[in-house]
Amino acid sequence: MKKNSVCMYTLAAMALLLTSCATMKQPVFESDLEGVPTPWTHEKFQNDPDEFQFVIMSDHTGYMRKGIFAKAVKQVNWMQPEFVMSVGDLIEGYRKSPEDVQGMWDDFEAIIADLDAPFFHVAGNHDKSNDVMGEIWKERFGPSYYHFVYKNVLFLVIDTEDPPLAQDGALQPDISAEQVAYVTKVLNENPEVRWTCVFLHEPCWTPKVHPGWAEIEEKLKERPYTVFSGHWHHYTTYERNGQAYYVLATTGGSSGLGGPAIGEFDHFMWVTMTEEGPRIANILLDGILGADGGRNSGGMSPALIDKKLYSVCAPLLFDTKSFSSAETEFTIKNDTQLPVTAVVEFVQHQCFTASPKQFDALLKPGAKLSQPIVIHNTNAKSDSTLPPLIARVTFTCQIPGKPGTTTFTRMEQILPAQLQKVEKTTKEISIDGKLNDWASLPIRCQTPAQILKNPENWLGTQDSTFRFGLRHDTDFLYVAVEVKDDDAYYVDGEHAWFQDGLEIRIDARPDPVRSTGKGDKEFDDFLVISIVPGQNQTQIYKHDKLPKGLQAVSVTTPTGHITEAAIPVSYLNDKQGSAWQYLRVNIAVDDFDHGKNGTQNSQIWWYPDWRTPESFTGSGTFIKK
Repeated sequence: MKKNSVCMYTLAAMALLLTSCATMKQPVFESDLEGVPTPWTHEKFQNDPDEFQFVIMSDHTGYMRKGIFAKAVKQVNWMQPEFVMSVGDLIEGYRKSPEDVQGMWDDFEAIIADLDAPFFHVAGNHDKSNDVMGEIWKERFGPSYYHFVYKNVLFLVIDTEDPPLAQDGALQPDISAEQVAYVTKVLNENPEVRWTCVFLHEPCWTPKVHPGWAEIEEKLKERPYTVFSGHWHHYTTYERNGQAYYVLATTGGSSGLGGPAIGEFDHFMWVTMTEEGPRIANILLDGILGADGGRNSGGMSPALIDKKLYSVCAPLLFDTKSFSSAETEFTIKNDTQLPVTAVVEFVQHQCFTASPKQFDALLKPGAKLSQPIVIHNTNAKSDSTLPPLIARVTFTCQIPGKPGTTTFTRMEQILPAQLQKVEKTTKEISIDGKLNDWASLPIRCQTPAQILKNPENWLGTQDSTFRFGLRHDTDFLYVAVEVKDDDAYYVDGEHAWFQDGLEIRIDARPDPVRSTGKGDKEFDDFLVISIVPGQNQTQIYKHDKLPKGLQAVSVTTPTGHITEAAIPVSYLNDKQGSAWQYLRVNIAVDDFDHGKNGTQNSQIWWYPDWRTPESFTGSGTFIKK
């Protein structure tokens, strides 16, 4: 018995020894160089097991640019983060049709299905635009505010659309008392975490602090934390309570892409969680920036330089039945700090010729050149059906720190536009949706200059067309639009661009900003009346931003809908800086049809949308008579 006991103890000891050897960690770093100089700086490797990396993806939507988010997904996979956070605006939203909303989410989920790492959803105003979308969020994703702890770091997701004020036309955040109570409870239950990371869509601390956020922020003061948000599509940073607050730029949402110096770029944020808190790197789709978003880059990014190179042709207006020739001027300007060479070439056209055909200049920093140009029409064909004359503008400069020269090219479109007249009304016009006060609506849009969204869905004038007219008196500018539509589609509570609706744009600023405007700063620089008759009553988008005293109504008819509006002359005078004389006007009609996918509408424009490259100087100009 004694001998057997000894053997058993011996075997047990050997097994324990073998187990210990098997579980001993191999050295992380081994080298046979000892006591001699080494070709490395030190052996303090950045391999703390408590550190981890995650990615934050920013706004995908708000006039989404297709393909950008999917491209970012691919690049995130290259980086292999442990998980991916977001800051909201994942779908376009602003719909009440469950089928449409579900379809949007299906499309988005198909994109992020390619991610290797888990993706955490955060709600934005485009994701929870109304109560219907809120219910769909709940069905698909559960709670819109939640938390989790990862490696002793608290991740806290705030819902800034609780409830969604966007459904009432207000673009501002809201945080319910119930959510504040939830956040307070979570913070009380997690007092010992090493850091707290907060994710939300709308920055709730500026321009004024939301009361709910103020309560949450007061609780956060008791711990180290960092806040990440989106919504603005411009990168910027804040410091509050000694902590860092980040507003991300875009991952496919609308952007001027003016470059890091002005916070306009597509990116995702790479975050390394260290003992001292998050370490930030902003990864552009073609490079990497630090935590300041590159705003201290000195303004020498190609994207920013491109923004500061200016080329435009003055309006080419005529008031006769057809255009034969006219003199105008083509202006080039260099607002950069670099000398720039500019070459302007007028591309051969079937009818229009330019004299001179080409000119060039060396532009010093801040310099401008206005070159007189004569445009001739060599064909009797109606100019309204002709494609534009193209001016190819090539700017070349040497950017410090970049090898060789950098070239910027743009195509400026030149097209004669008939100067329209606004006649004085001979009778009082009532804003009632009836046309009996109008002698005629002389301008007909039989051949739209541009069809956006889904051009293939517009089947011609039998599908949808419109005519309109303008009149004025001492107090008001009057606009009437009659839309003929073979298939009515109206939804109460939806915006004009999500049903059969109408958009009137009026720019009353003085030239040259009026004629060259690119559709920026709606409601500030120019007037937008986005209006629909709805199923039961007229609906106007952001009516609180319209001038005081403006009247507008839209009503259905057996063949479509009629809209009338009266814009106070005082507003036009203020914008023009004197008694108004000229206006720039554009009209768009949204056309939905049953039997087609409701999200695939056509948007029919009288002249090209000012926001698109097809727009040309002076299009839709009216003169007061």
